[in-house]
Amino acid sequence: GMSDYVTKPINLATLKTALIKWMDGKMSSVPVAPHVSDAREAKIEEETRELKVWDEADALKRLGGKKELLHKIMQSFLEESARMMGALHEAITAGDLPNAQLHSHSIKGASGNVSGQQVNALAKMIEFAAKNGDKSVIKEGYKTLNNAMEELCAVFKKELAQNTQSEKRKKRLDPLQIAIKLQNLKKEIQAGTFIDTDAVGIFGEYADEAFTARISALKGHIERFDTVQALEELETIMAGLE
Repeated sequence: GMSDYVTKPINLATLKTALIKWMDGKMSSVPVAPHVSDAREAKIEEETRELKVWDEADALKRLGGKKELLHKIMQSFLEESARMMGALHEAITAGDLPNAQLHSHSIKGASGNVSGQQVNALAKMIEFAAKNGDKSVIKEGYKTLNNAMEELCAVFKKELAQNTQSEKRKKRLDPLQIAIKLQNLKKEIQAGTFIDTDAVGIFGEYADEAFTARISALKGHIERFDTVQALEELETIMAGLE
């Protein structure tokens, strides 16, 4: 009773296209994807050398450009990576091919969701080898996968650490201090004084994103010498502080 399917990792654009297709009643035949050949699978490990450790642009595209959501998924991946790799190693050590296939499939899906290309390809290789009982490929593949996983996790930790530092650098909104500086700035704009926006002390990133957008717009008006727009924006910002 299934009309169609979308493979993991899920791409929002692909999912939207599939939904529109069937909701509109356009019941065109669905082409069946060809099976990947054994030769192709055997070359996956070699091909991973040309793949990215992490494709940030691809991950963001899948999530509609929502970086905050991506960071949450990356954090979840980091928390689960050791467990997934441990379960896979345990299955391989015990010669449990069905579970080796199951756990490598899980790693393949998780890494695909965060666009960890090398880990994804290697996990796919091990899954295929487990399915076909190729223990030598599984054993060697795990070593390469483990190294790739460590590299991917290191990249994620660095990215998340930089994001945390960026959040800490964002200014806290002090309405009283901002209001005083805006009043002084208003007088300078009205007097036609040249204003060095970098020296004013109120422009920058704030924890309040809406305020950041307003103050950035004001900065732009001042730097373009657009006095009327600058004063209007300034008044809007001040009204929001009350």
